[in-house]
Amino acid sequence: MMVGEGGFPRIVRRRLAPSGSLAGDALAGLGVAAGLFTHAPAARPDPAGSGLEDASPSPLPAAAFRVASPEAAERLDRVLAGDGLVVTTGQQPGLFLGPLYSLYKAVTAVRLAEDVEGRTGRPTVAVFWVASDDHDWEEVAACRILDGDEELVTLRLDPSPELANRSVGTATLPEGVNDLLDHFRQEAGGAVVGATPAWFGAFCDAYRPERTFGTAFADALCAALEGRPLVVLDSGRPEVRRTAADLYQEIIDAPGGVIDARAAGRQAVTEAGYEPVLTPPPEGLQIFFDDGRARQHILHASGAFDVGGPSRLDTSDVVARLIEEPERFTPAAALRPVLESRLLPVACTVLGPGEITYWAQLRPLFGALGVAMPAIAPRDAWTLVEPRVERLLEKLDLEVGQVEREGTGIDDRWVAGARPPAVRAALEALDADLVDAFDALEEAVERELPGITSAAGKARHRTAEALAEFSGTVDARVRERESVALGQAERLRRHLTPGGSPQERVLGAAQFLARHGRALVDDLLEASCVAAPNGQD
Repeated sequence: MMVGEGGFPRIVRRRLAPSGSLAGDALAGLGVAAGLFTHAPAARPDPAGSGLEDASPSPLPAAAFRVASPEAAERLDRVLAGDGLVVTTGQQPGLFLGPLYSLYKAVTAVRLAEDVEGRTGRPTVAVFWVASDDHDWEEVAACRILDGDEELVTLRLDPSPELANRSVGTATLPEGVNDLLDHFRQEAGGAVVGATPAWFGAFCDAYRPERTFGTAFADALCAALEGRPLVVLDSGRPEVRRTAADLYQEIIDAPGGVIDARAAGRQAVTEAGYEPVLTPPPEGLQIFFDDGRARQHILHASGAFDVGGPSRLDTSDVVARLIEEPERFTPAAALRPVLESRLLPVACTVLGPGEITYWAQLRPLFGALGVAMPAIAPRDAWTLVEPRVERLLEKLDLEVGQVEREGTGIDDRWVAGARPPAVRAALEALDADLVDAFDALEEAVERELPGITSAAGKARHRTAEALAEFSGTVDARVRERESVALGQAERLRRHLTPGGSPQERVLGAAQFLARHGRALVDDLLEASCVAAPNGQD
């Protein structure tokens, strides 16, 4: 379907997860995979039976959230008062909004919140949880774009050595971010600023030096979805970390439940025939402690705790630290979803394929901590086809799906088809004749001169190698003649499958927003398939 006019991209739906994967099988409704969740994953999950019919007020204050619109603020107030529901999603605070799929998550959550509100009659708002407690600097501090020559380039902010093993979201942006913004402005495309001054101005304002990664991401996302019912919660905010301390203390007081739940989750996935992806230490409590140098996974064994220091601590020591410095404690990936549903009335959560895969291990953990596991919805998955890419597809008579499936195989097929017909026919005939001729020769030698049978086989092999070498020479010359078309195919791959990966996992959302502005978000909201079965093709 073509969405928009005058230079807007065509939005092509992608399959989120392949068949045979845990996520793909769960979305397809296969019992063994879907049964790992409290509610089978679905694009339009049923919020009934979520255990939220009488939701309690949230302990979080409204001031902890960023809001994209007055409508979002009004819904948030009612949710925090215990009179509404939320649809959550989230991601690490990637530089300049990170890859496209972060934007797709937010769009899907907004659409699903509208759907849940329509079916329940309860105010529902989309909440984007910014996972500032993550410490994957390699992923967070980089943004990849196509420059003016359509080459894939990486814009990166390298952390100082003292931050390399600490949470990313609370770190402040260095002065070098201004140079990256200038680079982005120059390389992201000719329409930057000129066509979308309002959004780009807000985007640059978000990424000012000395602001935190988490705050910058939250403000840039709210700017992209301005006017929509979206709120953003940065997990690095002190209000969140202080409020989360109650959950951590419960775990520290009775650590065995979490350890057993972790093991049960792994076992359930293994017995279902899949490979568990979460592999924390066996004694891990799914809580990290920041000792000022690095995040340390809190371990419990033989009645004592290890938080990375020289000595082991008892329960009272750890609780004392938790009370004194709650900001130093953060959840591991497995505990983060439980914390979300502990702090907010989560009707359902929008996830990508990797997240669906590890959520399959979490049902025992939700149960052990007495938190209702929410329903799960897959995020929308798309490929954006801009007009110049559309023209290349038409010129080469290709479809988006072909480029995504075949990759560089398109070149081989093109070259084979571009061989001069007479040369192609002669090579095919020669190959067939040689097979027949050597079959006859080897049969005769085996019968009449058995002592040189191996020599006949070697002659066949050398002849086949010589023919293959000549075929390669032919193809090299054809590639020279077809260099324009092959160059165009390579340009297609850079736009649609950069680096051999799906566009949405590589190219930065900011580049497309800079060229198309908030109108792109409008088109994505229109294209969202919340009501389509399982979010699949």
